[in-house]
Amino acid sequence: MSLAYSYLIGLVIYMGYFICCDNVAVKPSDIIAKSGEDAEMPCQLADEEITQSEIVSWYDFTKREDGLQIFNSYEPDTILSPKFAVNTKAAKYNLKIKNISIEDAGKYMCKTFYGQSQYSAYVTVYGTPSCVFDSVIEGESVTVMCNMRYAGYAKPTLKWLRDGEEERENVSYANKDDHYASAKFTFDISSVKNRTKFTCQVNSKEPEYVDQCILTWNSLNEGKSESSHIATGLNLRDVIAIAILAPLMLLMCAIGVAVLFSIIKRCKKQDSSKGNIRYSAVEHKPVNQ
Repeated sequence: MSLAYSYLIGLVIYMGYFICCDNVAVKPSDIIAKSGEDAEMPCQLADEEITQSEIVSWYDFTKREDGLQIFNSYEPDTILSPKFAVNTKAAKYNLKIKNISIEDAGKYMCKTFYGQSQYSAYVTVYGTPSCVFDSVIEGESVTVMCNMRYAGYAKPTLKWLRDGEEERENVSYANKDDHYASAKFTFDISSVKNRTKFTCQVNSKEPEYVDQCILTWNSLNEGKSESSHIATGLNLRDVIAIAILAPLMLLMCAIGVAVLFSIIKRCKKQDSSKGNIRYSAVEHKPVNQ
């Protein structure tokens, strides 16, 4: 058997390994990322030695149906955009999307050239939930609203909790086609104690994700939001306090004005007396001489 023939057989066996066998050990999977943070998807080869002969590529399908090539290990220093980064150490070709935004949601693909394998994964992006006191009917009821923006196939689940206990009544949900999700909850003021915490919890089971925003009810000013959204209003305590303090403040102001006029009058009188003495001295000076 000639050397060339042996080499050919070895090459066929070697190429057959790539074609028949899956040489990607850690495949990309669907993820949910929070807007503004970095997201990473794995694509790790089974053996570090394979990196010497295999070519790994990443594609972005969020802007075009046929995809845009982000990265190719044959030219590792060439990358589609500074927004992306690929770890090429230890047979890892993990794709990092920096400062991810709603517009980055969609399909991404890791592809091997010789292995002829391709693995797609979908990125869903969730915005930060926002909690507000939507409306306050003085002395009667309060409505709290939770809103968030998202993009991707993994729709979020929103729910309201009162001091850790889920509220199931008087709660309405909306999940619009324009990728906005909301949850509204209305409660009676008489049923809420001071410093009650209302939590809007955002969940997703596949992939797993948890986030939340919190509102704290303050009966003294008809509600307070920890996310700086404040609903103000007057209750009975405020009215009583104003009724007591207002006359006292007016009395203090009157006393202050009277004292000020008294001081001014006294100062003028002293200035007048000094002027008379000065004039008398001048008038009698020639007589003494």
